[in-house]
Amino acid sequence: MFERLIAPFRRPAPVADLDAVARFQRERAAFISQKCTVEYARARAGILWSRLFSEKAFMEALRAGQFVAFAAMLGDVSELLLGKLRTATAADPARLGALLSRMAGDSLAPCPPPAGRSGWDAELQAIIVQLDGAMVAPPRPAHAIPGRSVAIVYDSLPIHDNLKGHDRAVIDAHIRFQMARAAEDLERRIDGPALARALDRADRVGVV
Repeated sequence: MFERLIAPFRRPAPVADLDAVARFQRERAAFISQKCTVEYARARAGILWSRLFSEKAFMEALRAGQFVAFAAMLGDVSELLLGKLRTATAADPARLGALLSRMAGDSLAPCPPPAGRSGWDAELQAIIVQLDGAMVAPPRPAHAIPGRSVAIVYDSLPIHDNLKGHDRAVIDAHIRFQMARAAEDLERRIDGPALARALDRADRVGVV
């Protein structure tokens, strides 16, 4: 019990190896997608949220939308990581992009694909294209990264357009805010020298 009580006050673990990079990518994308789907739907439903969340059809649609949002946010978080890793390790951007794309694929593999689909090939290709573009340009500020992801998250919400109204702007702002927070967190936790050594070790054994 004591461990659970003090856990929120512990300093987050540094991002100092490739497993930590993959974990940050996966967990931050999941966190932002949850904030912008489940918590948005709860806020939009107001006092009726408990009734709405007891509807099986709604919860199935919400869950499916959350995975779609997760895939979109993996692209944005991957671009954030690419920029930070380029600066912190001086590694080849193409090498980093390939690594982050593979990590995103590993994170999506266990997720149920959208209805009528057998996998996440289209989403993974979109992540690759996003990272390819980011490789040849200066890193963008975290709040400037979201673009197509905003529309994907908005469209994934199982709420009628009449009720969503002008909430696309709200979701846009929320995603950009969460990306800025992710960048601040990463800046505090990233260990560039340790990651550079981890990349070198992985290169020697043929992992990267």
